[in-house]
Amino acid sequence: ETDVFPREVFAAISSLKGAGKLDDNAIESLSRSLVDNIAEENTVTHYIAKDMRIVEVNNDTLTAYGKRLGGLIAKYQKSDIGKELAVVAEALKNDSGSGLGKLDDYILLYKNAARDLISVETPKDIATTYLSIINNYYAIAGALQKIKSVFENPIVGFSGLVEYSRETKSLEENTNSLGAYFAKNAILFNK
Repeated sequence: ETDVFPREVFAAISSLKGAGKLDDNAIESLSRSLVDNIAEENTVTHYIAKDMRIVEVNNDTLTAYGKRLGGLIAKYQKSDIGKELAVVAEALKNDSGSGLGKLDDYILLYKNAARDLISVETPKDIATTYLSIINNYYAIAGALQKIKSVFENPIVGFSGLVEYSRETKSLEENTNSLGAYFAKNAILFNK
């Protein structure tokens, strides 16, 4: 990636320069496009609907879903999941990748969370949103794996940071949608 990226940038700049269109706006647009392309190329869906245990919607399945999901949320709240950026910030502050090995624990946590979440019997009317949440968790693990290489391969590390940002934002949006679903259906985790 580090070898290919400069060639692509050089080709784009040469093309713009040759056309007489290399100005500040073109450079800014090119930069945004490159960042978007790096992030877009790396988007992977790990789980699909066939992997889920989708059930009909009724009071029993809604209650069971809320309880099972509540148990998993409690389990992962006890872990350090969500605190991985402190490891990245420390490594960048110290200009050393030596501490980035700690990300392995977070990568495993996110993958395990996705694996546990996919096993929950899910009412079919929230299955699409729930599947997105599961894939957000798995994608965050992949982004962290890329971030680990930021000192050896800055392009891959940078793309991991972009992916991480995108996936955590998407996770927040999907989680808010799930919360609205619970509110609409009056599902309480502690019933």
